[in-house]
Amino acid sequence: MSIVSRFFSYFVVFSNDYFSSCACIPDESNLRPTCWRLLLNCLPPERKGWSAFLSSHRKLYDDLVQEFVVHWETCTNEEGSNTADHPLSAEPTSPWCQYFKDNEVLLQINKDVRRLRPEMSFFQRATDYPCKIMTENGAVPLSDRVRAIILPEEHLKTNRSGANSLVEVMRKSNDEQYPILPFGQEAHWQVVERILFIYSKLNPGVKYVQGMNEIVGPIYYVFASDANVEWRKHAEADSYFCFQNLMSEIIDNFIKTLDRSTVGIERQMNQLYALLHRVDPALYDFMANVQELRPQYFAFRCSVSSLSSSLGIFNILDVICLWDTLIADPCRFSMLLYVALAMLVYERCSYLFQLTVLTVFFITD
Repeated sequence: MSIVSRFFSYFVVFSNDYFSSCACIPDESNLRPTCWRLLLNCLPPERKGWSAFLSSHRKLYDDLVQEFVVHWETCTNEEGSNTADHPLSAEPTSPWCQYFKDNEVLLQINKDVRRLRPEMSFFQRATDYPCKIMTENGAVPLSDRVRAIILPEEHLKTNRSGANSLVEVMRKSNDEQYPILPFGQEAHWQVVERILFIYSKLNPGVKYVQGMNEIVGPIYYVFASDANVEWRKHAEADSYFCFQNLMSEIIDNFIKTLDRSTVGIERQMNQLYALLHRVDPALYDFMANVQELRPQYFAFRCSVSSLSSSLGIFNILDVICLWDTLIADPCRFSMLLYVALAMLVYERCSYLFQLTVLTVFFITD
């Protein structure tokens, strides 16, 4: 046991003073998974309450998987005589009606989680601890549900020459990049997909917004890499609740109707532009006047990207170190605008700066 780990073991109650010391956690101490659970309110401060707290929350997550994934698959596979339960039924109370609405959200989640951390192989590898509720009930991963959606629909796309091409080509390329695993196995990205889908079901007002995958990704990576096997087994459930707690603090940024409010994303992005004007007037002039870029079109992506490695500026280890500081901050994400500001200034001298802004910040799908 390292000196840091030994020191950690003496804590009975974790106070705010302890939390403030988590701003830079030594990698070799293996304290990060526990610290993040504490900081994101997925563990109570009193150590004696950990076991009961974790057991109840992990049981609750199993119930959520049963209700929103396993149960729905069972409902749609059952052969019943009820007209409302027919796939072609127009009844709003039909399970199939909700099923097709869910598929619209699931398609976007699936697309984003497949692209999660492409520079590293972790998310493409099979987890050692696939979800027991899924395997025990013979349920297939949500990605199989997406694959079943795309092929039968046989959507056609028309290119500039007028020729038609099947979306199946795109599906095939995805399958080649992420091989289909045998039944009972699942890749880490499929676990993240399930976390985000369940979150969307429990938060119908928000559902899923692009960028959430970049937030849950580092949390799951840290928990699924825990040296403590007993805790690593429950990386999915613990990641879900940490993600849910974190989203409760920043959810206003993802609600479109609040964009122009005092708590909305546009106000914060305008604050970023004001900071940029003060720190780097030349860069501000280039972006605001020459390029006529409005901050809400790129700054939120920039802020979210500072929590990830999607821009290539930070590798995953840098991102995790940054997260240590952000989530240990008593004001939580008050410094996030300054991180985004630093990213803009850092890129100003790059030959690819204009290309980065135009392609990474604007071209989304």
